[in-house]
Amino acid sequence: MKQKILINMNAFTSFLFGFTFLWCMTSCDDFLEVSPKSKIDPEFLIVDSVSAETALTGIYNILNASDVNGEGNAATFRRNMLYLLNGGTDETVPNSNQVLYQPYLTYTYNDSDIMGREAWLFFYAGIKRANFFLAKIEAIEFEGEVRKTEQIAEARFLRGIYYQYLAWLYGGVPITKSPNGSDADSLSRASLQEVYTQIEEDLLFAYQNLPLQNAKAGRADKWSAAGYLSKMYLYLASAKENNIDRYHSTEINTLDWVESERYYQKGYEINSAIIGQKQLVENYIHLFRAETNQETYSEVLFGVEATNNQDVIMIYVNGFIPQGNINTNGGGYGIVRPSVELINQYHSKDVRFKNNVTGNITNQSTKENFFGVDYYMPTPINLSKTNISVGKWRQPVPGSYPLEPWASPCNFQLIRYADILLMQAEYEVKVNANETAARNYLREVRRRAVNGDEQLTNELTFTYKKYDVMEEIRAERSRELCYEGWRKLDLIRWGIMEETINDLTLEGSGFQSQMQLLKSNFSTYKIWLPIPSTELILNTNLTQNSGY
Repeated sequence: MKQKILINMNAFTSFLFGFTFLWCMTSCDDFLEVSPKSKIDPEFLIVDSVSAETALTGIYNILNASDVNGEGNAATFRRNMLYLLNGGTDETVPNSNQVLYQPYLTYTYNDSDIMGREAWLFFYAGIKRANFFLAKIEAIEFEGEVRKTEQIAEARFLRGIYYQYLAWLYGGVPITKSPNGSDADSLSRASLQEVYTQIEEDLLFAYQNLPLQNAKAGRADKWSAAGYLSKMYLYLASAKENNIDRYHSTEINTLDWVESERYYQKGYEINSAIIGQKQLVENYIHLFRAETNQETYSEVLFGVEATNNQDVIMIYVNGFIPQGNINTNGGGYGIVRPSVELINQYHSKDVRFKNNVTGNITNQSTKENFFGVDYYMPTPINLSKTNISVGKWRQPVPGSYPLEPWASPCNFQLIRYADILLMQAEYEVKVNANETAARNYLREVRRRAVNGDEQLTNELTFTYKKYDVMEEIRAERSRELCYEGWRKLDLIRWGIMEETINDLTLEGSGFQSQMQLLKSNFSTYKIWLPIPSTELILNTNLTQNSGY
């Protein structure tokens, strides 16, 4: 996997005039077979409803693009966002000194490090694509206005979540609506209030105009927008309640404008609307295997699509599959290891434990057949825990798919119904002070973790119960959602990032001592990434986050 260096934001102005439409991350084969276009006069990019569909594909592509117009390398969910959002928490032990990964696993990043720079550029590329699309589509005639409105809603949904990830990563960022990116090099950073106002407008439009179920599997629908709205409201309400402003002194990132009770209520109402619209898949493991991608749509509100096409894949191999040899047994590099804190959260009979925390893989490991595809099974975890691995996703026996050994055709789930149930538990506590209702939602999630066995569900409920229901919710979110990109944001919004890192143990496994890197390097201002130095040089109107 070659590693490219991404240049500054100005590079993407030229990209708009050579709007490269790559394949869509949808499971529909006919849609995936649309040929990509490049170096096309922008005036002719969107000329009818067919080219509009292709252009919309280009906006989705940012979610797992390998590059954008030849720049960057897997900067969003294809690979890098997994480390930006999962690194530096009580779930992930750093186990790499590679320049790409180590800064974000150990809080040693600065404004010139690669992942932070490329995430900024990729998400803004998506925003520019959306702006270009929205400017052009108004003049296009459709056979029916419904599909035209839906396309506009999909573009606004994507623009909204791209701004949302930028806000989660950097705080206040520039807001551009220019269709050609002409203002990209001169805009000042907007305040968080202004950014979230833009996000809310886009997501509400999407929520009100997207269908209950998109005709194309994997595309955004009403519940996708609802899920991200709920995420936004819950993040803002709890971040304000827990005073995360004490962590930094960047004025535009303050939350003095947030009314926690109001945002909890708004989130509760929209999250409640989702309840009953989706359902948990029967088998937790099926959410994280390529062979059962199609089965997951009943639970997943929105995710990143992957296929057997090398251009539309995920890269889990570096840190999120059991350690082994990718070329001989489908094992990964092990640059992230599970923490003792996570391991100790699980009951031994919890199915999620067996899936998420494993031993390593060797060429002598036993094979198992999963829906017609062979996988090497991880070895048992040894007593000293020197072979522990993150096992959430798996790579099959090399050669099982027409892909490079490191490439995975398994979808990455961004928001799923289990998360909605856990958020509903939190809303019940914050809005209704109803701990009984909250624990009922926790029980629903736990029931699947023991394959529906009511006796074992009772056993888990007894074992996992805590006097403080919020502490119980926090632990359950980690058990269910570990490595899916939510733990760091959760710790930040709960206002417990600093104490969580301070409390990390340095014993209990062959890797746990490396948590000292987090303890030594974390500072509270690092809840925000630095604004990339390339952007500060290009645009003197930008200001840096405090501490950098």
